[in-house]
Amino acid sequence: MVTYRSRSELASAVHAFFVRLKHSEDVARKRQSKLDPDQQASHIEWRSKDPKVFKSWLLEDFVGPGLATARRRPVVRAILALTILGIYLNIFGTDEVVHKAVFTSDRVEALFACQASEFTEVRSKARAM
Repeated sequence: MVTYRSRSELASAVHAFFVRLKHSEDVARKRQSKLDPDQQASHIEWRSKDPKVFKSWLLEDFVGPGLATARRRPVVRAILALTILGIYLNIFGTDEVVHKAVFTSDRVEALFACQASEFTEVRSKARAM
């Protein structure tokens, strides 16, 4: 059984993970400026693959399908997707590229569907975004 405490602990762990991911991206970006041109090319290639692949997977294969289940039971997947998306936007949301990746037409429609959900927690989390 999922309790409020376990959901809170999961949200804290996800938040800590995203903060560390953002920090590692920032450090990699700063290191890149100190490299010579030959090293920059390989560094750019490495840096652009791993975080982008993870973020793409997170949005396309986890958050998107999770939001699509907002009006069906069990609603846990939608709540989890909304929680993770909210934390993701809090950490990475200052970048316009992130907003374009997150707020696609399909996800915006899914967020509107979440606002029409019969479940209060789903409605309130969707409206908070």
